[in-house]
Amino acid sequence: MSGLRVQGKVALVTGGASGMGKADALLLAREGASVIVSDMDSQNGRAVVKQINDADGSRKAIFIEHNVADEENWKAVIAEIQSSYGRLDILVNNAGVMKPGNILNTSLEEWKWINSVNSESQFLGCKYAIPLMEASGEGGSIINMSSTSMVYGISYVAAYSASKGSVDALTRTVAMHCIEAGNKIRVNSIQPDSVRTPLVAKLATGNDSVSQADVDDLNKLPTQWIEPEDVANTVLFLASSESNCINGIAILIDNGACIRPPAGGASDKN
Repeated sequence: MSGLRVQGKVALVTGGASGMGKADALLLAREGASVIVSDMDSQNGRAVVKQINDADGSRKAIFIEHNVADEENWKAVIAEIQSSYGRLDILVNNAGVMKPGNILNTSLEEWKWINSVNSESQFLGCKYAIPLMEASGEGGSIINMSSTSMVYGISYVAAYSASKGSVDALTRTVAMHCIEAGNKIRVNSIQPDSVRTPLVAKLATGNDSVSQADVDDLNKLPTQWIEPEDVANTVLFLASSESNCINGIAILIDNGACIRPPAGGASDKN
């Protein structure tokens, strides 16, 4: 039922200033959640919060500047959520970075940076969110953003692919911890493919910053793009009680990309 699927829940969306995180935050708010948008990009993050609050007519959303790779910052963010809301029901570990580089031309510093944002941040998010989720006694849902890049052998994003493989392994171990603890917290991951976001536009253009026009120009490429809203619909499902028996799995959102035969391979077409 529209507007009620996460009614009364409190959700933290990291990397919520743009792309998939923005779409997640907007949809969760429309479906009844109070949303904390966290990001390093305060200008766009505050714009997302304004969009949510203007549409709802109340202060349903807040913005917190957040360096997800910093442990002390995570502690502060969770403390602020506890002070402001007294609970946390949904964590969307969405924040991520990508930089091209194969195994030879990726520096150790780049490897550590990409893994600290994409992988270590999700470890920190789970570590510090779970106690606050447990406090309510009602459980919760953690949704970790992975990628189909951990399935493919994509040579030109070696560190990114490795970081996303870590996310899926982390998801299974945290889900098992929560099952053993009996705290009713579910932990799942999502593996999107070819989502039309600013992050992908940066990779396509080679620029450190991109405009909406650059994101729109991705439609000119011969790719079957997935929209951020398509991913947000799955985030909402995993955040809601509709997925109560789904735990410790990875959900592909890839338009069948991972099951396509190789070029020149067998086909059932005559």
